[in-house]
Amino acid sequence: MPHCVIEYSKEIQSHVGYMFKGAFSGMLASNLFVEDDIKIRATAFDYYQIGNKAINDSNAIFIHIRISILSGRSVKQKKYLSHAVLSSISIEMGDVENISVEIVDMDSASYAKRISDC
Repeated sequence: MPHCVIEYSKEIQSHVGYMFKGAFSGMLASNLFVEDDIKIRATAFDYYQIGNKAINDSNAIFIHIRISILSGRSVKQKKYLSHAVLSSISIEMGDVENISVEIVDMDSASYAKRISDC
C-alpha cells in the first residue's frame, strides 16, 4: 500500500521515469508510507480529449495520478498527500500544464493481499 496509477498522454511516454520519480518522491515526502510499500504503475493513452483541444496539441498533454490507500486517513493527511505528489511531479514534469492527483480510499475490511516469503 499505496497503489499509484499514473495515466498520461502518449506524447510524453519518454518521460515516464520522471513521472515515477515525482510520484515516488511525493508519496515519501508525505510521511504516510514506507518506501518498500509504495507501488507505482503507468498507462499511456493514445486517444484523449481535454476540452476542445485536439490530440497532439501541447495544451492537451496531461498526467492524472490516482493513489489508492486503505481507508482511515484523515482529510488533512489525504490533502497533504495529494499536494505533496502534485508538487513533486510538477517539478519533474514542469512543461505539462494539465496535472491532477486523486486520492481514493479502499475499504480496509474488504482489501486482501498475498505476500510471499520468496
